[in-house]
Amino acid sequence: MEFLNEIAIEIGKPVTFYKCVVFFFELLKEQLIYLNVLLSRPSLIALSCIILFLYCSSVGFYIYGKHLKKKLIKVQSWPTVQGVVVESEVLGSTNSRVNSNINSTTYSAQIKYTYTVFNKQYTNSKLNWGGRFESSSKEQIQAYADMYPVGKELRVYYNETDPKESIVDIDIKGNTFIYKLGVFMCIIIATGFLCGLIIELGNERKRYEEREYEKYQKSPQYQEYLLESKRIEDSLQNEQLINETIVPSEENTSEE
Repeated sequence: MEFLNEIAIEIGKPVTFYKCVVFFFELLKEQLIYLNVLLSRPSLIALSCIILFLYCSSVGFYIYGKHLKKKLIKVQSWPTVQGVVVESEVLGSTNSRVNSNINSTTYSAQIKYTYTVFNKQYTNSKLNWGGRFESSSKEQIQAYADMYPVGKELRVYYNETDPKESIVDIDIKGNTFIYKLGVFMCIIIATGFLCGLIIELGNERKRYEEREYEKYQKSPQYQEYLLESKRIEDSLQNEQLINETIVPSEENTSEE
C-alpha cells in the first residue's frame, strides 16, 4: 500500500520528532477519508457490522469449544455405571414462515436412558454436550435414533457430587467438531466479505475524490488559481518573445 511505502521512505530520513508527528497526523487524516466514505454508504455500514459479527462469533465459538474440551477432559475422570435406553423416538416440529404458505419441519431424536447410583434411579436425555441433534431430514434423524434402540445398554458417566448430571458420549473430537467448524466458516465468510469491503471502499474513494475535485473546480479558489496560472503563463510567453527579439539584434551587431 502507498502509505506503507511512505512510512518506509520517511523512516530512512533523519527526521525530527515534530516531523514524525506531522507525518503520522497527515497519514491519519488521509486514512480518515475511508471512514467518510464508509459512513456515506448505509450498505457498507451494514456489511461492516456483518463482518464484525462474524469475527466475534468465531471468537465465541473458539472460547466455548475450549471450555467444552476442558469439561470433557474432566468428565473422563467421572465414575461410570451401566445404563439402559428406555425411550427412543423421532420428534417433528413444523414451523410456518411469515407471509408464506410454505411450512418447514425440523426433526430431532428423543433418547432417554436410566441408570442407578447408590440404589437411586435417575433418568436423563443428555447424550453429549454438543446439543440436541436436529435436521430437516427425517431419515437422518431416524438413523441416529436407531443407534440407541430401547433396551440398549450404555456406559454412563455421572457426576459424583451431583449424580443426576450424566453424559454418554465423551468423544472430544466429536463434541467439539461443530464449534471448530463454526470458527472456520465464520472466519472464511468474514474474510471474503472483508475483501469485498476493501475493494468497494477503494472504488468508492475514487468516486469520492472525483466528486470533491468537481466541487473544487467550481469554487472561487480554483477560478483564482486558473487566473493566476494564466497570468504566469502570459508573462513567461512575453519574456520568451523579448528574449527571442534581443538575441537576433545582438548577433547582427556583432557581425557589423
